Amino acid sequence: MNILFFANRIIYGGGERVRNWLANNLINSGHKVIYAIPSNSEHLYGEIENVGLKDKVIIVEYPFSIKKKAPRKYWKTINELYRKNGIDLLIYFGGSAIEQIIARSLGVKVLLSERCDPHSRSVASQILKQIQYRVADSYVFQTPAAAKCYGTRAYKLSTIIPNPILDKSPEPIFNNLRKEIVSVGRLSKEKNQILLLQAFKKIHETIPDYSLSIYGSGPLESMLNEFVVNNRLDNKVHIIKGKTNITELINGASLFVLPSNTEGMPNALIEAMSMGVLSVSTDCPIYGPRYLIKHGENAYLTPVGNVDKLAEIILYALNDKNADIIRRNASGIRQTLDANKIFSYWLQCIESVVKEKSIFNNEYF
Repeated sequence: MNILFFANRIIYGGGERVRNWLANNLINSGHKVIYAIPSNSEHLYGEIENVGLKDKVIIVEYPFSIKKKAPRKYWKTINELYRKNGIDLLIYFGGSAIEQIIARSLGVKVLLSERCDPHSRSVASQILKQIQYRVADSYVFQTPAAAKCYGTRAYKLSTIIPNPILDKSPEPIFNNLRKEIVSVGRLSKEKNQILLLQAFKKIHETIPDYSLSIYGSGPLESMLNEFVVNNRLDNKVHIIKGKTNITELINGASLFVLPSNTEGMPNALIEAMSMGVLSVSTDCPIYGPRYLIKHGENAYLTPVGNVDKLAEIILYALNDKNADIIRRNASGIRQTLDANKIFSYWLQCIESVVKEKSIFNNEYF
């Protein structure tokens, strides 16, 4: 089977990581995978090599820059791309509808995969997405809540597939934990690390032996560092960027915190739980954390944007007499989200789409 992905970004966030993982597994299963990348994006070739897909995916360039300037020419170019490469299936991890419509006009099957909170888009974008989601053959969502955002047809033709554990995690550490609270994520508004800093400011004198390490980079880096300095937390709080061995760095910490305003299926939380790191997450839409967490059994949930509740649950978790049981329960996610198991779900979904078998609201979790 010839499977196409539009890959305008290779290394960015969780969606790109899952797409690269899926492409690699499809290739290993005997399928031909094509990455369409924007013309004159030489840096993407290096990134494709960095993620281990060089000489595995077939790379074709397409004129992304003329999409709005010359729509007729763009349509013709994408049409030729599908025909020349004999595309059987387009797996679309977000983007506009035009590539999808061209695919459908040629009889190419389309599988859409939503990777973010639909409500985080502008009103105009939400309307366009509603239209786009009426013209696909099938859909993969990360949570049932996301599947319900796009109407009855999309919901009936949806499959719920959570993210896998993408990297081999170190074995869980349950003893001699570091007195360190950790968080991982892009330093951006939606990840809301400022909430975690505000909560830590409230409680750091109550837990003087604990430090806070935030791993990530992004547009709010300067603002977050300024907050740390202005509140005299620089001897307790460290914002660290440029690390690739994140799982090794957070393993053995006392607590992981995800303070996001919105998440799909958060890879950072999955990885922390898989290592048995006691975890706290906001109960943010599209409710990926709620899908993963049984509150008080394998981790803890707290309301979005509530600094007092976050501070309270951090203190509670650090002093919970059942914390060891909760850590061990959390590590059970290794089996639930095993990469081979999750890929088998994707493969079943893909084969059903291409063979036009009935799909009705399958849920794998």
